[in-house]
Amino acid sequence: MSQEPGTASTDMTSGQPATDRKHSRRALFAGAVGAGAGAVAATVLAGAQPASAANGDNVILGQVNTASATTTISTSSGTGLTGTTSDSSGAGVSGLDESSSGGIGVSGGSTNGIAVAGSSTNGTGVLGTTSGNGQNAVEGDDTSSGGGAGVSGSSAHGFGVAGDSTNGHGVQGTTSGTGQAGVAGFDTSSGLGGAGVIGGSTNGTGVQGSTTGNGQAGVAGVDASSGGGTGVSGTSTHGTGVQAASSAGIALAVTGKVTFSRSGTATVAAGKTSVTVTLAKVTTSSMILATIQQTAGKIAVSSAVSHSGSFTISLTAAPTTKLKVAYFIIG
Repeated sequence: MSQEPGTASTDMTSGQPATDRKHSRRALFAGAVGAGAGAVAATVLAGAQPASAANGDNVILGQVNTASATTTISTSSGTGLTGTTSDSSGAGVSGLDESSSGGIGVSGGSTNGIAVAGSSTNGTGVLGTTSGNGQNAVEGDDTSSGGGAGVSGSSAHGFGVAGDSTNGHGVQGTTSGTGQAGVAGFDTSSGLGGAGVIGGSTNGTGVQGSTTGNGQAGVAGVDASSGGGTGVSGTSTHGTGVQAASSAGIALAVTGKVTFSRSGTATVAAGKTSVTVTLAKVTTSSMILATIQQTAGKIAVSSAVSHSGSFTISLTAAPTTKLKVAYFIIG
């Protein structure tokens, strides 16, 4: 039988079947470690413990293989190394880092493609877990000069990136770039009704923003549309749509025009001294501010009384022509 490349022929192994050669190598190993290891070698030969291959040996399937140097598999076509398992608790390919300073369990590299790819038909494509305090289960780092993504996720019908935490933040983003955002969201849908960033909460705040920068905004909204939209919008069914509060500063500052849905004008007819306006949600505790909007001589507003669902504006005298009165309702 021809000698295998890279192996030395001995009287014990030459011409023997493959099975006999395995047992011969194990016998040599048992003799080399001395009489003190005879019991262990006998157990190995019996198959109770896995055998180990050393540098230069062939990989032994189904057993532990140890070496003190890197084992490299290279191919010019196809996959360099494939691992599969039908055990639900096993792994197709497993990597374990046992270094004291912290290394890498599984490493993948690529010149122009994907360094590590994971896919699943019914499960998770890539899963990362850690029990180290302050460590990341999955970490991505972009060192390109053109600006890529540390971690990128996409989905056809679900979440592109989803984060969940029991006691911490579900998703956290930080940046040290001037003018950049710790977390940025963009809606590129062609239809109306999308959202760049959306937040929801069962018992807390849907979206919260804070800042320690003087003159900066905890939450800022900018409308850059050509037709005119809304920089910040807030709605509520039974509560407060937008709330402004400040303990030492200005609760609400407005630059530009202001409109209110509960303001308008009412007309007192000629020869009449009052007008009643029906308006939903007006109560007896609502405050009505009213001013005459044209020259009326000595005629003035004598009272503005709120009712349930309406209010009445009264004048000191009846005008000879119809008179327009503006009103503003608080509460």
